[in-house]
Amino acid sequence: MIKQFEYPLDGQPIALCVTLAPGPQGQRALISHRESARVIVTMEASTVFGALKSAFETPESLLDHAVRKATEEGLIDRALRSGERQDGSL
Repeated sequence: MIKQFEYPLDGQPIALCVTLAPGPQGQRALISHRESARVIVTMEASTVFGALKSAFETPESLLDHAVRKATEEGLIDRALRSGERQDGSL
């Protein structure tokens, strides 16, 4: 499942998408540029709670959670401004 969304950066919408991929402890969410699919943020299910969340939440709910958490932690903003991939946990 791929979910598209726009992220506002300096008043301009940036076209991004988020998808699930297998990770070492369950699912991981990959946030990338929509046009290039270059991953800018990886959200891992690295804690017990995150692994349980990835196992029992619906894919759409997990994608929404990943985007919300990456936004709240400033990971998307940092990735877009620095050009470097950021890592976080679900």
